[in-house]
Amino acid sequence: MRLELSLVVSAAVACGGAAPSPAPKLAGQLGDVHSQAGERAGYRVIRACTVDPGVANHIGIVGTGSRRLFGGSDVMASLDELAAGWCSGLASCWGRGYGYSCTGKQMATHIYVADWRDVDRAIDRIGATLRDEGLGEEVLISVEPEQHIVPQSAARR
Repeated sequence: MRLELSLVVSAAVACGGAAPSPAPKLAGQLGDVHSQAGERAGYRVIRACTVDPGVANHIGIVGTGSRRLFGGSDVMASLDELAAGWCSGLASCWGRGYGYSCTGKQMATHIYVADWRDVDRAIDRIGATLRDEGLGEEVLISVEPEQHIVPQSAARR
C-alpha cells in the first residue's frame, strides 16, 4: 500500500495534478498501546514483526483457527468486508488493504490507523473475529498518519 501510494503521489505531482498535503501527524503515542504480545483465545498478537524488525508501528494479529478464506475475488471481498467492519468503530482508521504479513508466511489484510489510542480496540475487534470465525488469517495494523492528495491549486491557496 505504501509503495502504491508513493507512486500515485509521485505521478500526480509529476503531472501537475496534485500535491501531497502538509505533513499529517499521529495522535497519541506508542505507550498508549497496552496490549502485550502473546497468545489469546483464537489468536496471537505480535509486537515485533519478523518481516520488519525494529518497526514499532506495525502490529500483527494472527488467527490460530484452521479455517482459511481461499481463492479468487470472493476472498478479497470477504477480507475487505471484515476490514471495513473493524475500521467502522475506529475514528482514526483511514484505510485498509492487503500486503505482507507480520510473520512473512502469507498475505495479510492491513488496516491503517492514525491514533495509537485506537490500537488496543482494533486488536480486540480483529482478535474477536478471528476467534469467533475460527480463522487462520493474518492482519497487520499499521499506525501512520492519514495520507491525502490535494490538488496543487488548493495547496497554493
